[in-house]
Amino acid sequence: MIVLSTAQMKRAEKETDSKGISYLEMMENAGASAAALVMKRFSGNIVGVSCVILCGSGNNGGDGFVVARLLKEQGARVSVLLCCGVPKTADASKNYMLLEDIKQYHIQKDKEQIISVIKNAAVIVDGVFGTGFHGELPHPIADLFEITNQTVAYKLALDIPSGINADSGAVAQNCFYATQTVTFAAPKPAHLLMDLQNYYGQIVISDIGISQETIRLAKQYPDFLSEAMVLRMLPKRRDDSHKGTFGKVLLYCGSIGMTGAAMMSTMAVMRCGAGLTTLAAVKDVAFMAAPHLMEATTLVLPQNRDGTLHEIGVDMLLQRAKSSNVVVAGCGISTSEMAKKAILELLHQEKNCKMVLDADGINCLDGNIDKVKEKAAGIDLIITPHPGEMARLCHITVGEVAESRVQLAQKVAKEYGITVVLKGEQTVIAGNNGECYLNRTGNSGLAKGGSGDVLSGMIGGFCSLGLSGFEAACAAVYLHGLAADDLSQTYSKHGILARDLLDYLPVLLKKLDR
Repeated sequence: MIVLSTAQMKRAEKETDSKGISYLEMMENAGASAAALVMKRFSGNIVGVSCVILCGSGNNGGDGFVVARLLKEQGARVSVLLCCGVPKTADASKNYMLLEDIKQYHIQKDKEQIISVIKNAAVIVDGVFGTGFHGELPHPIADLFEITNQTVAYKLALDIPSGINADSGAVAQNCFYATQTVTFAAPKPAHLLMDLQNYYGQIVISDIGISQETIRLAKQYPDFLSEAMVLRMLPKRRDDSHKGTFGKVLLYCGSIGMTGAAMMSTMAVMRCGAGLTTLAAVKDVAFMAAPHLMEATTLVLPQNRDGTLHEIGVDMLLQRAKSSNVVVAGCGISTSEMAKKAILELLHQEKNCKMVLDADGINCLDGNIDKVKEKAAGIDLIITPHPGEMARLCHITVGEVAESRVQLAQKVAKEYGITVVLKGEQTVIAGNNGECYLNRTGNSGLAKGGSGDVLSGMIGGFCSLGLSGFEAACAAVYLHGLAADDLSQTYSKHGILARDLLDYLPVLLKKLDR
């Protein structure tokens, strides 16, 4: 089942219109499918049945006008309540003009009559806002819904009950309660939230002329991540779990002068729920980091006189990787010859695992993205480049990256069979199957050293909970930014530090009931 966000649905409608099925025809099809559900409810005989159609000023209201006209043609006693005034869109206006001999009421002018009409209705159809709703309901409409929700009428919502944000699942006070919801072409993200079922009633998906191929292509167009999507990805923590339930994460991070990168990425892994976490680092880094990482174990890797990784350390690292479910590599490791060898060997290890490659881990590829193509088949790889690292990998300029961020991330992800997290304002997360999201959480408080290390650790931590690399990347990017947004309500963006994110993550996950 393909789920479309409101933005993706608009793209599907636009594509369908360009192929010869107009917006007006889709509106007619939507209204006809809703009217058919009402008819079915009354076994095909609706003569004399009192039907009240609540209509907004947009295209959801236009769908409602079609329902009103078709039910009137079948002999129903139909009333239309104009909840937001006369229609404002061209197609809705055309259908409004076809309402002959149908009683109309205006929410501002006919309050007493409306109450009587609602209380005596056998059918109430909600065509007020649909998927265009966000925020809170205006008082007159909230008051109206409070009355409709108390009736015993059959209540049908068009696309989604008015008062629910179709993407996030946020519910406004006095949201419309439906007996049945007919959603058009494809379900929307909020339809999948089980705790909203009382608002939807039974959900019916109706064909309005949009082909499955168009729906599939619309899904591939990048959309914004939402809280509802992330909550569906993140599992709740079962009470009968043990540390082995949540995986083993190995981090190869840090070098002389970059101990903080090792500590922050390791702490982020643990803050996101990993069961067993090990930091593998050269001796000087491991000894400095260990007192601050009491819940993690350390794998002390031999180092050369200059503090870089010794060749023996590569073998030790690979041996430990064999017993790990997730590997996070690259945060602050430098680009020494042995660091490069370690990264390539980790990519080639013959086992099924998820691997996050960040910062120096990406730089260790020497600007040769083809080295990623040689990774072992069982590795679910996530790379997290900033624009400069992406430019070096693809042998283009930073300006060229900026001009085609989405297309470039999608191309690299698909061609090399990996997940790409192209960082920056509205970070792009592209999967190897064409799925792609943009992120709009986060702020300039993240523009400091260490933020990327925390993000990499978060991705690794979520991978350990059983999420795919793509899911873990989406969840981590969204929550990383959301944590910064929440912190900016208390702290100045000038003063937010990466360590503040680490302290706040458990609070944020608690707020989200995870």
